[in-house]
Amino acid sequence: MYLLRLLVIWSTKMHLNTRSADSDELQCLNFPIISDHDCNNFYPGLITGSVFCAGYLEGGKGVCHGDSGGPVVCNGELQGIVSAGGRCAAKDQPGIFTKVCLFNSWITETINTYQN
Repeated sequence: MYLLRLLVIWSTKMHLNTRSADSDELQCLNFPIISDHDCNNFYPGLITGSVFCAGYLEGGKGVCHGDSGGPVVCNGELQGIVSAGGRCAAKDQPGIFTKVCLFNSWITETINTYQN
């Protein structure tokens, strides 16, 4: 079963698999989550418990160069960070995203340490 998340990135290439210029405005896209098992077929050995894959396997929409570090938001909460992927919005090359929830303790500690 696929879940939809909201990806917020700068690239315009997430909409069309072209070499168009990046946007000055943030772009948003709802996209399907891909099972770890299926994603491991595309990226053998790279899919660990700290990441998840998402994107349109038919291509045409997805992350691109320059999107790394961008947020994945679901119900107003940060769920992931763009980490890696194949070519821009390419067929059978979904994006790989860090699972932010695994780092909540570290994030909270770091904020508390440096907020003043």
